[in-house]
Amino acid sequence: MNQVTTTLDGTTTPAAFSPAISGVGTAGQKVFDGQIDLPTPSILTVTYQATIADEASGVIVENELKAQADLLGGNSGSFSYTLTNTAKFGPTEVAATADVLLRGTIPGPCTTGCSGAAFNKSGTGASVNVIADDNGVIVTEAGVPTPIDVTYTLGANLSQWDGHNDNYTLDRNALRDF
Repeated sequence: MNQVTTTLDGTTTPAAFSPAISGVGTAGQKVFDGQIDLPTPSILTVTYQATIADEASGVIVENELKAQADLLGGNSGSFSYTLTNTAKFGPTEVAATADVLLRGTIPGPCTTGCSGAAFNKSGTGASVNVIADDNGVIVTEAGVPTPIDVTYTLGANLSQWDGHNDNYTLDRNALRDF
C-alpha cells in the first residue's frame, strides 16, 4: 500500500503504510487495519489493490456470474455481477464503498438496430408533400380525396444463423404475419 500525505500548503510526502492484513472480516474476507499519524491539517490518500485472493473465492465469483448468465435462459444478452469493496474510517467506522462491475455477454445474432442487422424495412421517399382538407383528409388540388402511394420493402439476411451454437440456430419461421 502507498500513502501520500498532502498538507494544505501543498507539500506532498510519500510514505509507506504497511498495516497488518487478516481474514477476520465478514465471511472470512481479508481486512486491514492501521493507524497513520498526520500533520495538521492534512489530506491523506491511501492507494491499495484488492484481488480475489484464493481459488475458493474465485469459484464464488464465478458461480455468481454463471447464475446471472443462466437468467438469460440460453438466449443472447448481457449479464453482470457487482463486487463491492468497503473501507471504514475513524473510531466511528464511517463506511465508504466502491463497486466494480464484472460484465459478460452471450453473443447472438444481430436482429435489428445494429450494423449487419438480419431484418430491415425501408419505404419509398423520405417525405411526401400532401394537401389536407379541413378534416385532415388528404386530397388533390381539386379537393378530391386521394390515397398516397408508399411502397415498403422488408429485408431479411438469415446468413448469421449458421448453427455454430444454439443462439445461431434458426429453428422457427423468421418471417410471418405481415
